[in-house]
Amino acid sequence: VTKVAVAAIDVPDTGTIRGDIRAYLQNGREALTHLLARTIIPDLLAEAARDPDYSATIAGQIREPRRLKAAQLFERARERGEIAADADIDVALDTIGGALYWRQSVMQMDADDDYLDRLTEAILTLVAADPRSVKR
Repeated sequence: VTKVAVAAIDVPDTGTIRGDIRAYLQNGREALTHLLARTIIPDLLAEAARDPDYSATIAGQIREPRRLKAAQLFERARERGEIAADADIDVALDTIGGALYWRQSVMQMDADDDYLDRLTEAILTLVAADPRSVKR
């Protein structure tokens, strides 16, 4: 599970933060619609809520490595000057992973292309020093 979960979402480098976020979300959508993921993720999370040792294992082997991978998107954007130097990357990471997971896995709603576009724009607004300055 660890091997698949950490490798499931590639960290694209399209050359822009907008393109990177949108590609990341598309990869995430595909990963979350995979039959194995849809079947096992709820069970993993339920067990983690009941067992602190298991929760720590999941955090160390899945959550943190995935979060570090996703952070690369924002670090590259910061280096390119595309996002605010003081952007709250922690909240951006929660948003890029959490919103999609919530929609698809908890609410059982489709995350179509329009939704991914709107979520991309919301994340860009979150990390931009001036939301109007984000390159289109």
